[in-house]
Amino acid sequence: IVPPGLVTEPSSVTVSPVNETEPLASVRIDAPSARTTSPRPRIVLEKFGFLKKLDLSFNKMTSLPDLSSFPVLVELDLKGNQLLELNESIGACTSLHTLSLNGNALSTLPPAIGKLVNLEKLEIANNNLVSLPKEIGRLENLNELFLTGNPLEELPPSVGALRCITLMPPEIHPR
Repeated sequence: IVPPGLVTEPSSVTVSPVNETEPLASVRIDAPSARTTSPRPRIVLEKFGFLKKLDLSFNKMTSLPDLSSFPVLVELDLKGNQLLELNESIGACTSLHTLSLNGNALSTLPPAIGKLVNLEKLEIANNNLVSLPKEIGRLENLNELFLTGNPLEELPPSVGALRCITLMPPEIHPR
């Protein structure tokens, strides 16, 4: 489902809300042209800062737009893309409870990940992560951390400070 006012390029799509008085809280964006040889669409999301759930999974995205306009976002699903990095603007999504980044090409996470103090579930399996930032230890509410399928060499000591966390089996590759 494409939210009202969403514009993708090169082909423009605009959908109006069914009820103007009740803004959408949950959106799934599927950009089929991103899965073809045509130029990838540019998704304009700045108008949707009221969203609580945003699903951009499996769109072959290699980078993310600025996420600083999503302070009330609770769930962000970015799995199955081709993300090379997660930009620092993720730190503005301080209401996030669930962040899914499984199956991308991430080699690092930004220190701003530590600003997601409400995060309960972090899915970063099947990427190219060799380490995690020490700031991950600031995620006091984190209770599920999915790490499988990464060439992790070690976990930062700050992970040990997290209470009530379940580490989904990491594959640690010591040097």
